[in-house]
Amino acid sequence: MEDVGKLKEEKQAVYAKLQPIREQRDKVAKLRQERDELNEKTKELRDKIKELQKKRDTINSQVRESKEQRNTLNENVATLREKQASLPPEGPRQKRPLNLAALNEQVNKLNWQIETSGVSFNKEKELREKLDKLKAQRDEVAIRANAKKNIVKKSAQARDLHKKVIELSKESEAVHSELVVLYEQNKKKSADATAKHEQYIAEKEKLKELLDASRDDVDRLKDIDQSIKKTITKIKEKSEKELKKNFEERAEKAIEKFKAGEKVDLRELQIQLQLEESTSTKKSKK
Repeated sequence: MEDVGKLKEEKQAVYAKLQPIREQRDKVAKLRQERDELNEKTKELRDKIKELQKKRDTINSQVRESKEQRNTLNENVATLREKQASLPPEGPRQKRPLNLAALNEQVNKLNWQIETSGVSFNKEKELREKLDKLKAQRDEVAIRANAKKNIVKKSAQARDLHKKVIELSKESEAVHSELVVLYEQNKKKSADATAKHEQYIAEKEKLKELLDASRDDVDRLKDIDQSIKKTITKIKEKSEKELKKNFEERAEKAIEKFKAGEKVDLRELQIQLQLEESTSTKKSKK
């Protein structure tokens, strides 16, 4: 039977020889953790960049739409101004025709007069010529009024859209500036993660080399652990056998004393009874 004390001493010696492997393993584990943390930070930056890129693209799309709408309105205003300019000059203010409501009222009254009053053919012809002139004036005034109204309305809409374009462009520039910062951060973190991974691979290779070089010591350490375990088990079994033998001897002596009429310790008799009970139980199991 091997000496447990000597086995433990040898185990300590082998364990000490393997200390560089444990240190290298800890180093590799630390590098792996640092690399994974850098990769996680890089992923977070990439996710944030994608989110901001999506936001920027949405804003730029709104800018394009607003520009197109503004340009369309400006073209409409230009067309209306050309149409307005093609109309005959209005002349001095005091000689300008009445407003649209007054002209409509005159047209309605004159039309009613022609339809309801009995006048001569010549008079009716004169009235209809006057009615045609009023209608022409009314149409011209309506065209001018509608053109002016549309010009004012569409010009206001175009100005509002221009303001919106400026605001959205500023917002897009702000997002782009933030993206530039994130691009630089991501570039640095990615480089750090790559460098850390390369360092991790190099140190992992060193660990493999140490393990290969110390394979005999590692195997011996396993053998020592198994030997210690087996030796302790044998010692326990031997101790139990010796203890049982001691009990049996004491019990037999107690019985002999009891038969000889000598004073006997009741605890020794109890041991004998327990041994007999244990023996009969084992026989019954067989």
